[in-house]
Amino acid sequence: MKRAAAGLGVTLAIVACAQLGTEAGGAVSIAFDALPAPSVAAGYVLQNVDGEPTPLGARAFNADGKVIPNAPIAYLALDALDAIHIDADGTLRADSVKSQAVRIVASIGGLQSLPQTLQIVRRPDSLASASTPSTLRWSLADTTTFVSSDLTVKALSDSAGTFVVVPFLVVKYRFETPGDSVVARLVNEAGRASSIDTTVSSGTAFRRIKVIPGAALVSRTTPE
Repeated sequence: MKRAAAGLGVTLAIVACAQLGTEAGGAVSIAFDALPAPSVAAGYVLQNVDGEPTPLGARAFNADGKVIPNAPIAYLALDALDAIHIDADGTLRADSVKSQAVRIVASIGGLQSLPQTLQIVRRPDSLASASTPSTLRWSLADTTTFVSSDLTVKALSDSAGTFVVVPFLVVKYRFETPGDSVVARLVNEAGRASSIDTTVSSGTAFRRIKVIPGAALVSRTTPE
């Protein structure tokens, strides 16, 4: 079993606009960046895909479309108000011990973004393999691209001696040897390069190995 690391760093913006005004330094729109991760473990600070504490992020824009430096943006929970605590700098901590969803908005002056949903989940203790080991064999003469079966893992949390699954957890895969390359790479179900997946309701996540013939290579993967 391997230690699970949570987090996700993808850039996305949800924008809300209002009529021109003078409140909050002339802010006329606000963009709420994507959450660092889809979930936060109960009792912990929100982290990114590398397990680093990461605050919420948002930007306020003036009438010229320029970012307002040091804009006094606040973050508010729309429900389950006692489930999370958000500091002035956007650092979020899950105070609830119960798994639940919380909607959060960014606000400045009379502007408010569309809500984003954060899941509070149990603290993951481990990752367990949930698939049969996959072996790929090919020769330099092959012209076919080879793709492994699903390399599935399950995120688990120890609850009084009983392991329960953890959904909404970001799992990052990597090659142990050698590194990801044009010869062998990690891909998603569509065959596109991807080393990150999020556990579903069953607590499972997966990635596959895609091998392009033309070079001899033996690879092993390990979820982080």
